[in-house]
Amino acid sequence: MKQGSLKRSRLKIVAKPVLLLAVLKAIDCGKITRNHIEYDDVKQIYEGTFRKFFMQAQQENLTPMYYPWYYMKTDEFCKLAWKNGETTTPAQGEGWIKNM
Repeated sequence: MKQGSLKRSRLKIVAKPVLLLAVLKAIDCGKITRNHIEYDDVKQIYEGTFRKFFMQAQQENLTPMYYPWYYMKTDEFCKLAWKNGETTTPAQGEGWIKNM
């Protein structure tokens, strides 16, 4: 999995691994039961999981979930299914990801 790093410290950003952990926890809790992920179902789990690893990873801020969600497309194992064909945008955001 490709991970970005913090500019000053060069420590890896943990957002992508935390997102995967959140998705696995959502499956375990029964919030994901089919091959479709609702953003809001995973967001609360993601934020709680991120807080657990926040200090260990020496992150400065909570990375909003839409960043790793969008940038998972750079990894070979993950494909985003777009409703109306793939689009690109320089300004990813929560509303944009929800409408994918």
